[in-house]
Amino acid sequence: MNSSRIVLNIVFWIVFSFAFDAVSGVLFPDLSMEATLILWFTSLCTGTFIFNAAWYWFTIRQR
Repeated sequence: MNSSRIVLNIVFWIVFSFAFDAVSGVLFPDLSMEATLILWFTSLCTGTFIFNAAWYWFTIRQR
């Protein structure tokens, strides 16, 4: 695994967490803590999958 991809994943998780907190507070102000955690985790997993799939796609296209 490429070390730069690991660092970019961690940066993505940090930026995503701050952005998710801001957006979910505006869009879903009455959401319970459990529902917020489930939505956050599901969104983080999906975003990580898309981020890594895009990384591989761009890497393969460069070869």
